[in-house]
Amino acid sequence: SAFSNAGFALFSDNLVSFKGSWIVNITISMLVILGGLGFTVIINLYNYYITQKDKSILLTTKIAIKYSFILLILGTVVTLFFEYKNESTLLNLTFFEKIGASFFQSMSTRTAGFNTVSISSLRESTALFYIFLMFVGASPGSTGGGIKTTTIGVLFLGVRSILGGLEDVEVGTKRISWELFYKAIAIVVISIFYISIILFLLVIIESKQNFFDLLFEVVSAYGTVGLSRDLTPLLHDSSKLLLILTMFVGRVGSLTIALFLSKNLIKTKKYKYPEENILIG
Repeated sequence: SAFSNAGFALFSDNLVSFKGSWIVNITISMLVILGGLGFTVIINLYNYYITQKDKSILLTTKIAIKYSFILLILGTVVTLFFEYKNESTLLNLTFFEKIGASFFQSMSTRTAGFNTVSISSLRESTALFYIFLMFVGASPGSTGGGIKTTTIGVLFLGVRSILGGLEDVEVGTKRISWELFYKAIAIVVISIFYISIILFLLVIIESKQNFFDLLFEVVSAYGTVGLSRDLTPLLHDSSKLLLILTMFVGRVGSLTIALFLSKNLIKTKKYKYPEENILIG
C-alpha cells in the first residue's frame, strides 16, 4: 500500500496510533518516496550506481529528486510551524515526534494519503498548503498522481529563463525545449480548469458543505491522494461519482485525455497568419 502510494491502512485511525514510532514512520516513508519517484528514476539510479550501464544520471531523475526533496522539506517546515501549538495535531508530542509527524505528513500528502495526524483538525493554513502539495503530486512514471514534480520543475525553469532574458530553458549544462515548457503550462491550465468545473458542480450539489473542505476533497481526488477532512461519507452519491471520475482523470493525466479528445481537431497547416503583439500582465 505504501509503495503503490495507495494510502490504505487496516487500522481504524489510519496510522495515527503510530505517529510516535520512528520505525513505522521511516519504513513507510521510504517505501512511499521510492514509489513516488517513479520506475524511470529508480532504474536510472540503479544502472548508474550499481550496474554502471548508464553513463550519466538523466535530467528527469535530477529534476524529480530535486523538487521532491524541496517539496518534502517545505511541507515539513509548514506543518511544524502552523501545527506546533495545535492541540488536535502536534501540541502533545515531544519536539522530535513533532518533526517526525510533520515529515511523515508532508511526504504522505503529496502522494500516498496515509495520515498520522487528524486531517480534519489541521489549521486551514496548513490544509491550504497541502492542497498545493496534492496538486503537484509525485513524479512521472510513478505510482502516484498529481501534475508531477517535473512539470513544476519545468515551469519554474521556464519562468526563470523568461525573467532572465535567456534564449533557452537552461538546466546546468543542458537545455529544455520551449515546447516542453508549453506542455507543462497546458497540463497546469487544463488541471485547474477541470478542478474548477468539478468544484463548481460539488458546490451546487453539496450546498450545505464547507467550500474549503470541498476544494480539499476535489484536489485530493485529482491527485489520487485519498486524504479527506472527514467529508467523503457525508457526500451524495452523485458527488462521489464526480470524485471517482476525478480520480480517473487525475491518474490517467489531464493532458493525455485532452489530447485524446482533440486528436481529430489537430491539423497541420502549411501557412501562418501575420504576427501581432498584445498587452498582457
